[in-house]
Amino acid sequence: MIEFLRTPANYQAKGKYIGYIDQAKDEYDLLDKIAKALRFPDSAGGGWNSIDDALRDLSWITEKEVVLIHLTLPELSPTAWQTYISIISYAVDSWENDPEHHLTIFFPEDALPMVQAALRRLE
Repeated sequence: MIEFLRTPANYQAKGKYIGYIDQAKDEYDLLDKIAKALRFPDSAGGGWNSIDDALRDLSWITEKEVVLIHLTLPELSPTAWQTYISIISYAVDSWENDPEHHLTIFFPEDALPMVQAALRRLE
């Protein structure tokens, strides 16, 4: 599920794995911050395909509920932004009815128009 929060830094929940991402200055910085926030295994690479694979695995995380919170909107090119939204949308959907994990990704509320526009382009 992709959701939006007025104040993402204040999000708290017990029993969930929560990873935070702040001020990603480009796609490489974003990929690195996602890998660190979700503690990707060393075997995960650093490109879009690796992030895509890892987000649909999550076997190293013991909590069922996995939450990735963007404290700010990543600074990405339009192409990288669309790629990222495509990857997270697919990952979120792939966990929707899975008994092992459930993935939720939060963005700041002011990102709603950009995220919705990117999601519409996927349809």
